[in-house]
Amino acid sequence: MSATPAPPPTAEIRVSDLPEELRRVSAWRGPFDTAWTWLAIAAVALVCGALGGAWYVLGVVLVAGLQNHLMVLWHHSIHTNMHPRREVNDAIGRWLLISPMGQPAGIMRRAHITHHAHLGEEQDPDRWYYDLDLHGRRRPWALIGWLAVNCLGGLIVPQIRKALTGRRDATVDPGTERGRRDRRDRLAVVVCQVALFAAFWALTGTWWGYLALWALPLVTLGSGLNCLRTALEHADASDPPHRDYSFRSNPVERFFVAPFCMNYHWEHHKLMTVPYYRMPELRRLLLERGEYGDGRIVDSYLGRLRDVTSALRA
Repeated sequence: MSATPAPPPTAEIRVSDLPEELRRVSAWRGPFDTAWTWLAIAAVALVCGALGGAWYVLGVVLVAGLQNHLMVLWHHSIHTNMHPRREVNDAIGRWLLISPMGQPAGIMRRAHITHHAHLGEEQDPDRWYYDLDLHGRRRPWALIGWLAVNCLGGLIVPQIRKALTGRRDATVDPGTERGRRDRRDRLAVVVCQVALFAAFWALTGTWWGYLALWALPLVTLGSGLNCLRTALEHADASDPPHRDYSFRSNPVERFFVAPFCMNYHWEHHKLMTVPYYRMPELRRLLLERGEYGDGRIVDSYLGRLRDVTSALRA
């Protein structure tokens, strides 16, 4: 699969150069997307509780996909794209997106901003995901195996370590500096998990509903899907590696891997304060103006994985 070459850049475009409608943060879109995602999770829990049995297997898969929706929305909240009022944006991010996923909001915000500032450098905490020289991923089956293990619970220890110390890995993650609100953010995680335990018990009618339909998908497929996306957005086997990829993707990938326009990843890195629901318009504008820059548009995440593994075999 070949990447679409971008037109040669002219001058570096800035957010202030964009039409006002591309920069405007909606007061309803972020809350609406958050609300329907949670309602979908509640509906899955209700159906599983009512029908039981094998429906829980399907429920785990669907909730994992929807958890990835919440993780993507938490990313958008870090970029203050969930609501034009900062305090509303931050409340949505902390209480409805980041803390339910078991992570302290402040640590995740600081880590992600560092990722944008130091993409591809040793200071980037997300290098843990995509640098093929880490975790022995310079062989095709080593990369595929690492991704598969992470879909089966291999991220449990890194997730817990990140929540407690700000580092996913003791050796290759530079870590995130401590913040004065970190203790309160961890308390928010505990409060959210207690609330979710009660909610899933009520929805499923079983005390273990939280374990089966929240904790299990969160530490397996839910986190694994997020890991897959994060790795393939920047992983590259060439020397030097190219880190700037965007995706056309397809409906299945856009549900499970890259919801809420996360497949427009290079566009986001180029102009990260543009709201996620404006990304299709932003891509068209940049291509029309010849200002797309160094990004490469590829067809799909699965195709990108195939390209990376094929390059590793060469």
